[in-house]
Amino acid sequence: MKKQVLTIREANRLARGRAKVSVDSEDARLWRVERPGSVQAHEPMTREAWLAFLDAQAGKEKKGSGGRPETYLADINGRKVRVTIPEGIDEGDICAALKDNLSPQAVATIAVCLQPAKTNNPAVDREVRWFADQLVVLVGGPEAQNRLAEEVGL
Repeated sequence: MKKQVLTIREANRLARGRAKVSVDSEDARLWRVERPGSVQAHEPMTREAWLAFLDAQAGKEKKGSGGRPETYLADINGRKVRVTIPEGIDEGDICAALKDNLSPQAVATIAVCLQPAKTNNPAVDREVRWFADQLVVLVGGPEAQNRLAEEVGL
């Protein structure tokens, strides 16, 4: 027997102020879960899964995040996107690591490969698109990306 997922109203009642649930603005099938310092999109959950999620988040707040990633909204080129960055890592650190370890041609190639990627999860698709867009910016924009990709035969 399949367990029934909670309504948003039921999820908010069970959260007792620990989180606020609403419909995600980018995908109405998902929940938008807001907590202090965090906004996440989640698949709707059963009562048991929701309570376990809330308990795990409470434990995380008490013990620290343990390196688990946080998701937040960012404004990228006028679009609101969800961005997940592991705690303690600055976006500049990520760019520096890419520059230190990958050639511009490799970054452009990765961006080309990621741009058409599609999954069955719209939230994942948004994150992949954001990352591909950041790689394009890293190599100097779309024209530079196209030139570099052509250099390596793409």
